[in-house]
Amino acid sequence: MTTIPGFDLKERLVDAERTVVYRGTRQSDGQSVIVKTIASNYPTPAEIARLKHELEFSRSLDIPGAIRALDLVQHGSQAWLVVEDVGSVALKDLVVDNGVSVEHVLQIGIQVAKVLGELHQRKIIHRDIKPRNLIVKPDT
Repeated sequence: MTTIPGFDLKERLVDAERTVVYRGTRQSDGQSVIVKTIASNYPTPAEIARLKHELEFSRSLDIPGAIRALDLVQHGSQAWLVVEDVGSVALKDLVVDNGVSVEHVLQIGIQVAKVLGELHQRKIIHRDIKPRNLIVKPDT
């Protein structure tokens, strides 16, 4: 597993073509975090710039239900975007692993519509909405 200075990675959540996402803990304060990095061992400056943009963009949003980015950690040629971990799972995993009642699906749909409505009011388009990219907190 990848190592990141200052973080203990516990679980690999996503292994996509361009990015890899881990769940872990920040050593300085024990905070649970999600860490996203470029899949390549030698990311291009443009790929690192996208992570920086994602950090800045996330920090500029103040939308209930949207996950906040905390930091961008760079070490050597690699960079990691650190975001808060609120005990969430990808909607895809929730449905596949646990199944979901119709009532729960409707509750999730309403919350997703609210967050997307807030984004659209700010003239922001997500462009990649799918169950793997929708993060939900199963108990709420």
